[in-house]
Amino acid sequence: MTKKEIRYKRMIRHLTQTVWSIIDSEGMDAVTARKAADLAGYNVATLYNYFENLNHLIFFASFRALKDYAMALPEHTKGIEDPVLIYIKTWECFNAFAYKEPLYYKNIFLGGHTAKYNQSLQLYYDVFPEELPSDGLQFLPMFREGDLYERDFKLLSAAAHNGSFGMENVRDISNMNVVLFSGMLNRFLTSEWNPGPEDAAKATTRYQARTLMAYGISKELLEDYL
Repeated sequence: MTKKEIRYKRMIRHLTQTVWSIIDSEGMDAVTARKAADLAGYNVATLYNYFENLNHLIFFASFRALKDYAMALPEHTKGIEDPVLIYIKTWECFNAFAYKEPLYYKNIFLGGHTAKYNQSLQLYYDVFPEELPSDGLQFLPMFREGDLYERDFKLLSAAAHNGSFGMENVRDISNMNVVLFSGMLNRFLTSEWNPGPEDAAKATTRYQARTLMAYGISKELLEDYL
């Protein structure tokens, strides 16, 4: 890397860590451009040399919530060969961490930042390489996809290629399971439905497993999730 690139990444890291400190002490709603810039030791104009706006900065900082999920997923799916089980176990792992950090996951995946996701995530892991597990490289194509619908479609397509159901059904299954997740997470956040993170995650995974059953996947294969 050139000295300019090194300085750029150091500044991104510094600004991001500054936002984390505000969120950890005061909450996400307390983050303002002025507060972040002042705490980082720069003016607001400097902040906007690195991020488009405050929402972009908070979105970028939200990626830290993916660390535990990224670290856990390879172990959670270790030794599993059936693509349907890989699919539902991936959702099980994702749901477990999403309900622990619902504001972050909503901001990342349901906050309308899809167009910025790929470039931002690539930069994030360039700046924070320690947050991506070395044994999770097989999941990189999925992690690089910020659109939950496309992310789910790519993962589920392996099951269709394996003959579990027709490729023509993949999009419908993906759409239904993403809608299930987004709807239930939003209800959880508004306290319209709040059984606790663990029970919420289990309920979401259970409904997603039932979607698979509706398309011919055997109850026996999914019995651990029902």
